[in-house]
Amino acid sequence: MDEHVRALALIVWALAQTPAGPPPASEAAPQDPGPIVDRVVARVDDAVITLSELRAETRLLLLDARNPLLALQAELTTPLLTSVLRSMVRRTLLLAELRRLQLRAAPDEDVARMVRRFESRFGNEAELAAFLHTIGLTDPDPELDPRLQVPRALVERVRQEVEVNRFLDVRVRLNVVVAPAEVRACFEANRARFPGQSYEQVAAQVRLRLTEQKEARALADVVEQLESRARIRLEPPFDAPEKAAAEDDKLGFSCPETVRGYLGPQEPAR
Repeated sequence: MDEHVRALALIVWALAQTPAGPPPASEAAPQDPGPIVDRVVARVDDAVITLSELRAETRLLLLDARNPLLALQAELTTPLLTSVLRSMVRRTLLLAELRRLQLRAAPDEDVARMVRRFESRFGNEAELAAFLHTIGLTDPDPELDPRLQVPRALVERVRQEVEVNRFLDVRVRLNVVVAPAEVRACFEANRARFPGQSYEQVAAQVRLRLTEQKEARALADVVEQLESRARIRLEPPFDAPEKAAAEDDKLGFSCPETVRGYLGPQEPAR
């Protein structure tokens, strides 16, 4: 499960705690809220994350869960912003690691494809431009990318997402192995959740859940290693201790710990 999906899951949970109000009678774009007094909300080694960046990132993630108008109208509560900020900190750590390893930059065609997918969420160029302006993604660099003709800040944000996902493919997903015996053990441990269904009927679903469980734990291991080497500071009110979600809440059901999540040397059986 990549960082974007994890952040989106947190967004959906936080939105459930704050029901959205009724949609307005007019579908016109909301008025520009005006300048925001900015401040630093997190420090990751020499990098900083500002409040305006946090708000913009949250609106962008909300766009995946809602339409553009509702993404702009949703209340940005402290729990919601805190969830997104922690995701931004992890992304900053992962980007620093891939730079340290001198991995190749994301191919331009992959970035362009993701930018076009983002653009497809809007009815026309004017709606896209209004959204990006309202969330502040055109400031302080209003210049357009010469190739894609969208703000360079958007292209850079998409490029970072593509690079993090490529890094996770190499560092996490390709190293996760699910053995047939694990799928069977997970099914037996959760048989009550599949009344009237045979192992063959649900094996693919169980394998998917087990893969997600291993990927989530492998990613957590990678992030924990990076966090242990970094200087991280979250500013109030975003510095409350993180609450770990139960495995069942995240994945639907959990599987027993039977084998390692990564390929690699293992202790010989005794």
